[in-house]
Amino acid sequence: MALPSLLERGFERQVDQIGAEVRARGNWRGTFVHRRKDGSTFPVSSTVVALRNSDGRVTHFVGVQRDITEELKLRDQLVHSERLSAVGELVAGVAHEINNPLQTIIGSVELMLEEKDVDHEQDLQLVRQEASRAGQIVRNLLAFVRKSSPDRSRIDLNQIADAVIQLRAHTLLQRNISLELQACPGVLPVIVNREEIQQVVLNLVLNAEHAIGDRPGRIVIRTTPGEQTHTLTVTDDGPGISQELRGRVFEPFFTTKEVGQGTGLGLSLGLGIATAHGGSLDLCPASGAGACFKLTLPACKPADAPPVHGAEARHRDGDRRQALVIEDEAPIRALMVRLLTRRDYVVTEAASCEQAKALSEGKTFDVVLSDVRLEDGSGADCLSYLTARHPAIGRRFIFVTGDASALADARREFAGIPVLTKPFTVSDLERVLVDVEVGV
Repeated sequence: MALPSLLERGFERQVDQIGAEVRARGNWRGTFVHRRKDGSTFPVSSTVVALRNSDGRVTHFVGVQRDITEELKLRDQLVHSERLSAVGELVAGVAHEINNPLQTIIGSVELMLEEKDVDHEQDLQLVRQEASRAGQIVRNLLAFVRKSSPDRSRIDLNQIADAVIQLRAHTLLQRNISLELQACPGVLPVIVNREEIQQVVLNLVLNAEHAIGDRPGRIVIRTTPGEQTHTLTVTDDGPGISQELRGRVFEPFFTTKEVGQGTGLGLSLGLGIATAHGGSLDLCPASGAGACFKLTLPACKPADAPPVHGAEARHRDGDRRQALVIEDEAPIRALMVRLLTRRDYVVTEAASCEQAKALSEGKTFDVVLSDVRLEDGSGADCLSYLTARHPAIGRRFIFVTGDASALADARREFAGIPVLTKPFTVSDLERVLVDVEVGV
């Protein structure tokens, strides 16, 4: 039986890259998620080596795989502990960053209420801008602190780097440390667990901060594309790492920080996470002042765009599209109805799972937007009910949530369902609507 047929969906793309790497380096190490006959999955650590004949030509590949379910449970506990340790360093800065845009929003709204006869277009633009800023700060923090799931998906490495910049740049600026992103143009797709890779990058930045200390400094995150791998480096202009310590930085519990300021697990866990993704984490050779760490991850080939048909084709024929909005918060539901109505949808609104089930009887919808957490159930319950009666609705369903961690179970059961994260902008809504219409 061929290896790709044994793998969970998404991991088969790595198989093509393994052969090339084994031929070039002699071996490959990484992790896969295997699928059993009953549909359940389990993680494995895999090592693949090449067998050569007397002429040096590769004749066979030999792989050894080991179930690492229990090891990952222990590692997840350590990762979560390290993440909570880092949260303490984030909280003060995040609170300050959120209070600034909230102050602008409150002040602008109060001025508009007092100046009723004045054109407030500029004030409204400012309110929208600052609300989006506060929402992005909260999303970045939630993405970091929530408990990781084993799921991996196609992510842009530049987006991960930018999320770390958003978390730390303002706080570091107060300490006279500049945090810069030098991202390569375009998209650097990798198949990873977003939270784990973001934690690796954030830990590298936090280590650089500690190295620089109280003096002015500079930290640069740089991304670089490659045919087989994409890389991300974190460079600082601190005192650097002495030659005698360079060989120990990835040892568990080894730290140069003062007692109580670090666990000594950041780099060792980072190395484990990178290796589990088929990549690597290395300390670059010393070149002048400061230190440089390089994270390397296997590149993912961009997905082909699906053909345009379905709901979009029906819209070109002049038919008005039908939408179902399931949301128990009345103000948000009313907002979504207004936004969809302006986009020429005929909208049916439901405040609960039961109401959505009743309203869906005998009707077909071009798109369904459902909150994940509802008073009498969940968006996943609604999706299960609707797809049982109209299987095609699964390609036209959108989860709406203020906390992506609430999707952990639903994502395992309904992989690939688009997600609209609160607070969202009009452009965010239009993006997921286009994705759903194109994919029908």
